[in-house]
Amino acid sequence: MKRGEISNKKKSNNKSILFIVLIIILIVIFVVIALNFTGYSVKVFSSKNAVCYDSDSNSMYRNGLNYYVKGICRDKNLVLEDKCFNNYTVQESHCSSDRLQCLDTLFYCAYGCKNGVCRSRK
Repeated sequence: MKRGEISNKKKSNNKSILFIVLIIILIVIFVVIALNFTGYSVKVFSSKNAVCYDSDSNSMYRNGLNYYVKGICRDKNLVLEDKCFNNYTVQESHCSSDRLQCLDTLFYCAYGCKNGVCRSRK
């Protein structure tokens, strides 16, 4: 093999590695975006020794993760109201699983969001 042939193979390998790295970055970005539209919880406030209450919680929606009923989440230091994040995403306020604090979850509404709730099928 000649020196030029070896150099071209190294360049080709570097391009392949760069391409693979870019694909991995795109996959990570896609997963992060997908989690945000499927109800991934985001901690927005932390309050120690607080008791959390969500007005739209019931036996079916214990922590208040009810996307079709507008509610208000209260803990020791915070009051959060369900609201539309955009035309197709509700920002649902609810209690954490340990019922110590309010959290917000973004949830994609298939039929749109209006007045802080996902719209039902027409």
